[in-house]
Amino acid sequence: MRNLLKVLETINSLCSKRLLCPIIFSCALSVTSFAQDSGWGSLSEYELPKAIVKGLSNQFSDVEAIDDLTLSCTNTTDFSAYRSHHRYYLVDASVDEVWKQYLDSDLKSGWSGKTINYGFAYSRASNEVFAGDHDVVLKPNPGFGLFLELDILKLLKIPVAFELSRIDKESKVLQFTYLKRNKSNGRQTITFKEYGQHQTLILHQTYFRSDKKFRDKYLYAPIHTNLIDQFHAMVLKDIASIETVSLRKMKKSFPEYWIN
Repeated sequence: MRNLLKVLETINSLCSKRLLCPIIFSCALSVTSFAQDSGWGSLSEYELPKAIVKGLSNQFSDVEAIDDLTLSCTNTTDFSAYRSHHRYYLVDASVDEVWKQYLDSDLKSGWSGKTINYGFAYSRASNEVFAGDHDVVLKPNPGFGLFLELDILKLLKIPVAFELSRIDKESKVLQFTYLKRNKSNGRQTITFKEYGQHQTLILHQTYFRSDKKFRDKYLYAPIHTNLIDQFHAMVLKDIASIETVSLRKMKKSFPEYWIN
């Protein structure tokens, strides 16, 4: 697998420099969607964002199958040693309508935007990998994972890998957990609360840490804010307007949902 990824990285590099014959390139990427039984090894057949190729060649180089991917934290993880980032949104639609929209949304479309490049997804349940120009609608299901490339101010591109680890339909909670080999470890929890007669409050709470103190202290929050703002806007764009709620307003106007 490591050698295949190195080949893929070389192909991407040559293509960017226009050194690879277009005919050869088109043959190498001739498959545009995975077969039902395609797994992790098929990634070498696809053109992926460069940061993801680099990540697969480095911190994910020893992965041979989806089962080799482990989550960075569990339900018993003590998050007291993690940094936190909380962001809140108010949506002009009922909580049932908003919740349904998230469950029916396509994860590929939701996690795509001006600074987010979709790389590929995987399903633990079916052992499938979805990359290239696939037309599969990736509705949220536990065990669905995503590899994304973040474009930071057009100066830096970094890979991000996480998995949908929990859906609680009764409490209306979605939970994404970073993969253990991801540069940042931790968890994102999105909770949907009814507010008033026809509004929904979305609580997006994140606990994170990495081996870089500077990144955690100064870079993570603004980058993450931009990322999740795009995500929620993309999911809700067809049904309702959404506005952010400041931490000060949360504490003052929504004390029952305030998390310090």
